Amino acid sequence: MSTASVTVTEPARDQTSALPWSAAKQLAFRFFSLYLVLYALGGQIAPSLLPIPHVHIPSLAQLALTKAAVTWTAVHVFSIRNALIYVSGSGDKTFDWVLLFCILVLAVVGTVLWTALDRKRSEYVRLYGWVSLFLRFGLASQMIIYGLVKVVPLQMPFPPLVRLLDRYGNFSIMAVLWSSVRRIAMLRDIRRLCRTDRRSIAGRSPIVHDRAADLSRRLD
Repeated sequence: MSTASVTVTEPARDQTSALPWSAAKQLAFRFFSLYLVLYALGGQIAPSLLPIPHVHIPSLAQLALTKAAVTWTAVHVFSIRNALIYVSGSGDKTFDWVLLFCILVLAVVGTVLWTALDRKRSEYVRLYGWVSLFLRFGLASQMIIYGLVKVVPLQMPFPPLVRLLDRYGNFSIMAVLWSSVRRIAMLRDIRRLCRTDRRSIAGRSPIVHDRAADLSRRLD
């Protein structure tokens, strides 16, 4: 009685994942991984990935150690003597720019240490997948959040009466921008309405036509 031999062929493995990376590619991956992950952890990206009700997840920028390091850098490196503002609706504060500089320095130092301690590693395929997944979820969360606050006008609503009665000199640069966005959109709609009404009532009511034309010229 003969026994037939059965040959089982294993599926071919992906050979591209085993190929060694070049030194420049490894260096770039280490630096950008550290910089982008620290950037996400230092701002609102990482906390927005875990929107737990009634639970505040602080970012690295809100920690006392981070604030002390940023303040020291601002004073001794950039010679900034004014007090830094930590909490504000703006992302264009002096604190934010100095924080980015600190993140850049940490990424450079971390890249040097990583390169010195991990010389034998030839590729980072698996780690690249995890870092890409984290950054993609972070980017998607920000796009969804900022898209929703634009569809539902929560981020740049029409200026309230208190803002309209305030002196222009009391406005910050960000307040001027945010207060103008919704107002400009409203003026654009009024101008479009005036032009439409001017064409629709042309020759019927000269008084209304002239008023609509004058208002349209003023808005142009």
